[in-house]
Amino acid sequence: MQSGWCLLLEYVLVFLFGCALGATELLSRYRDAPLRVLGARASFIYEGLNGVIGVLALVLVHTVAADLVPGDPGTIDRAVYEVLIAGFGGAAFFRTAIARTRVGDQDVGVGPSFVIETLLAVTDREVDRWRAEERARDVAPLMADIPVAFVTTALVPYALNLLQNVSAQERQDIETKIDSIITKKLDEDIKPFIYGLMLVNIVGLDVLSKAKVSLAELIKKKRAEAAALPSEQALKDLIDASGSLQPDDPVAAEGDEKPAPSGG
Repeated sequence: MQSGWCLLLEYVLVFLFGCALGATELLSRYRDAPLRVLGARASFIYEGLNGVIGVLALVLVHTVAADLVPGDPGTIDRAVYEVLIAGFGGAAFFRTAIARTRVGDQDVGVGPSFVIETLLAVTDREVDRWRAEERARDVAPLMADIPVAFVTTALVPYALNLLQNVSAQERQDIETKIDSIITKKLDEDIKPFIYGLMLVNIVGLDVLSKAKVSLAELIKKKRAEAAALPSEQALKDLIDASGSLQPDDPVAAEGDEKPAPSGG
């Protein structure tokens, strides 16, 4: 028979294992600033929910599945098995649906998985919103004064090559996303911000900021060159003006005037 302290220790360890699994999920999902995500209030809720899932699993292990755990009751070996089964297997068990039914255009799990997945999805979305606020605050000022052509042809490859372990798949993915943005009919002024958000997912905000600082002189030169060129609207206005001469214009009237017929 386990003592009260040993039983309490099992539940504490299982709760911590569940929290660790939740934290690992968040770390893998928010790659731009994984350690900062763990400090969000919604992150603590997400991790706590995973810990509670582990505790519920341990309750089932102690009651329903007591005969399935190897080892004699009250021994350290059995306690270790129980902690490992509940701590790491509880999340998989409670997220498994007994059956699935079609509701609208979504497949909804029948059983406790529906409640668990809904709660986890809500807290995960709250973490995502919190992170979106920080990304909008940090990335927009960083990309505001960089010409859009310079971002795609210089800043992106430069920042990616600053890192040593960017996989070929990650490079291909961001190049594909950039190509899709180039072909879309978006405001040219918004494109650098979108590129910055995509880039920060891989290199992080600090690397992107340092990359911009190291390219400051080149960015300044490219901005000056872009300012010296006539804008697209100015060219359009010039073309429109060149073809808008009316017959009542003095120049047009002189060119269109026909000689009077002679009376002889």
